[in-house]
Amino acid sequence: MTWSVTARGAHQPDNTAFTQQRLPAWQPLLSAGITLPLFFCAGLAFIGLGLGLYYTSNGIKELEYDYTGTSGTGNCSACAAAAEGRAPPPSCQCAWYFSLSEFFQGPVFLYYELSNFYQNYRRYVVSRDNAQLSGLLAITALTKEQVEY
Repeated sequence: MTWSVTARGAHQPDNTAFTQQRLPAWQPLLSAGITLPLFFCAGLAFIGLGLGLYYTSNGIKELEYDYTGTSGTGNCSACAAAAEGRAPPPSCQCAWYFSLSEFFQGPVFLYYELSNFYQNYRRYVVSRDNAQLSGLLAITALTKEQVEY
């Protein structure tokens, strides 16, 4: 872009397509003959993706058991009944016995669910103690931030 003080319109940019924003642009004409095959092909692709995910998820095996409900498989319901309405709950060790009806090929993951409990992940990471999680009884000094929240 060149500026000339002596030329007419000295404070105006050059009269080019770029500076005057007249560049050609692609403006597609979306007719039914173009959009319908496009949507049809996209639909087939997503149906294929959905079927692949469905058949993959059918291979997942799951065992769900409420270990605080019945007394048939261990003493956990007795611990839950003894701790109901008491703070702090009495010390009670819970053992849960179960058998699998079919073979679970590895890797096998174990998850547990706590009802009416919402964990703050940031506070968990800050207060994490690997020695405590591995079962070692070690008293660690709490930082001000761990006690504050």
